[in-house]
Amino acid sequence: SECYNVVPVDDDKCIVSARIALKKNDEEVIVDASVNCVRKDAGINFFYVHMTKINDDRSLVIDAFRDSSQTSDGKYRDVIHQVYDVVLEYSCFNNTFKYRHDEYRKLFGMDKYYINVDQWFWSLVSECVHRDDADKLDVFRDSDMIKRIKTHQNMIETEFRIRNNVKPYIWVKMYVILVPDEELSKVKEMYILFKNIDEQKSAELENQILARKDDVTSVWNKSY
Repeated sequence: SECYNVVPVDDDKCIVSARIALKKNDEEVIVDASVNCVRKDAGINFFYVHMTKINDDRSLVIDAFRDSSQTSDGKYRDVIHQVYDVVLEYSCFNNTFKYRHDEYRKLFGMDKYYINVDQWFWSLVSECVHRDDADKLDVFRDSDMIKRIKTHQNMIETEFRIRNNVKPYIWVKMYVILVPDEELSKVKEMYILFKNIDEQKSAELENQILARKDDVTSVWNKSY
């Protein structure tokens, strides 16, 4: 259907993300899919397909993460780490917080070996995120998260700037995936995924400026 992202892993592997339509009992189901593609011999083999169903209200419900910890070889989790720059896994019930420290240091330029989500959150707000973007982290309010899981809006997307060793700030995209309990009364698990989008965001902002200004005089154009 619609391919919207390709992430190269090496010369013989890549991860393709696409929106596809599936047929089930003569009904069409639209899903977002990520497929690990491996070149082998004269063809391509497909491994570790991850599909996210898109509901009628366009909200996203992630089920595959629930089974990721049960895979014996951890290959599914490795694919997720290939797609995203940083993957944080938090269990609300036993208050455990897991992530790969090398990935975190590479993106954020710091790592204090956080042991719980509160410690990580306040460090993120006070030391990493651009002060003008701090309100983007309101998605972590308990009341907002409860409202979301009750309405099956289990995935949150937002973009903001963080400090970086190469540039003063870079743009990242954050996905927060909420896994509720069976009664939809509280969040059982939380997955926080980060992707460096600085290059594409900078190009997008530059194009916005170019669209608003006259090429010759650099004066704001009439339509703007």
